[in-house]
Amino acid sequence: MKIGATLSLTEKNENYRAKIIDIDKHEGYLIIDLPIRETDGKTALLRDGTYLRAIYNEKNENIYQFNTIIVQRLNQRIHAFVLKYPKEGDLEKIQRRQFVRIKTAVDVAISSSNNSFSPFTTVTTDISAGGVSIIIPKEQNLKSKLPCDLTLALHGSTKEQQYINVKGEIIRVHSQEHDIHTASIKFNQLTNQQQQIIIRFCFEKQREARRKELI
Repeated sequence: MKIGATLSLTEKNENYRAKIIDIDKHEGYLIIDLPIRETDGKTALLRDGTYLRAIYNEKNENIYQFNTIIVQRLNQRIHAFVLKYPKEGDLEKIQRRQFVRIKTAVDVAISSSNNSFSPFTTVTTDISAGGVSIIIPKEQNLKSKLPCDLTLALHGSTKEQQYINVKGEIIRVHSQEHDIHTASIKFNQLTNQQQQIIIRFCFEKQREARRKELI
């Protein structure tokens, strides 16, 4: 974890982002700037003692997540929050190959980066921070190794839609039952923030599925 890295924070059903401005491992503290609410871009008014789930990306290779708590708010020259620094055993590392993949329908608009096919809208059959599988409309004829641009509409627990624009590459086309065809698409050039948003979305959907199983 480094100074300047962006943290993606979740508190109940609200999502925020903040930058790390100082780290004191000896004292066990992590200082961040004022969190920004992702739904409206406004500064979050969080209280001391608020529990948070934090996710951050290191060099676009590994994802780390941990639970933390707001120890206090600093009202000095720079307004900031002091968080509890995670112990070694509390810091969970998630490598790219371990990204959670969930089966869910996400609205997606797709266009060709080199005019190989006409733009269209469809839904996903599954999604992870590494890519998606989509249903191919009957009038479309997609081929593997084609670059594409995607806009994903992620509908999370906050009831607000977040739109993610990413570049991708069609890896392979599959023939399914009942004459349904799907395509596997790998994400390229994801920013750290985009990756964190998709990972959090997948975790939220996973929790929703588990809650429904218990009902």
